Amino acid sequence: MLSYILSKANMLILALGLFLITLYFATSWSTLLTSHAASEVVAKISEKISQKINSEAICSISSRIPVPRYLSYTEFLGGVGRYFYKIIITTEEANADYNFLIIKAVSRRDPSNVIASSSMKTKATIYLFEFQPNEIRDLKISNKAVIDPQAGFTIDPMATIDALAVVGEIQEGQKFILIIPCSTRAGWCEDNLKTAKTLLHSEGFDSKCLPS
Repeated sequence: MLSYILSKANMLILALGLFLITLYFATSWSTLLTSHAASEVVAKISEKISQKINSEAICSISSRIPVPRYLSYTEFLGGVGRYFYKIIITTEEANADYNFLIIKAVSRRDPSNVIASSSMKTKATIYLFEFQPNEIRDLKISNKAVIDPQAGFTIDPMATIDALAVVGEIQEGQKFILIIPCSTRAGWCEDNLKTAKTLLHSEGFDSKCLPS
């Protein structure tokens, strides 16, 4: 009887061990693929911004950069997983001549959990914008303001904002980079560009590239 009980106990321990090993590999698998998917999104945004930073054109506006609503990955045991995230864009001053532009993908549930990031060093003056949709659905533009670049702004693609526009502009030999969130679903991109021009004018900068 005792040997029978010990045999069953050993089988239970073995089954538990196999379950924990499978769970560990499944978690590691999803973390790896989620990080890879997030890195692709961050890399695409970084590439578009880098093109504008390195461009010698006096005026250039990017096509809309889509921000996927969620990250998709193949689960360990098959099927498609979804990971919900946010994009955070900030700047930090490197020295008197240079700034760092930082792009991070973070967990939507826990923004302190960074799953991918990228940074670039630039002499350009960077303007960041944060657009908050109004609660009244028939109003397209409201509560917009130029924000503190070091505080940055957050894009939650599960909400209204699902794309970015990047504008590169040169005035009197100085490069300016404007990063403007917009919504392709709500049709706000063109309106947001126009509002950005008005806001920049109030800050003392007259953009020659943005539409009026």
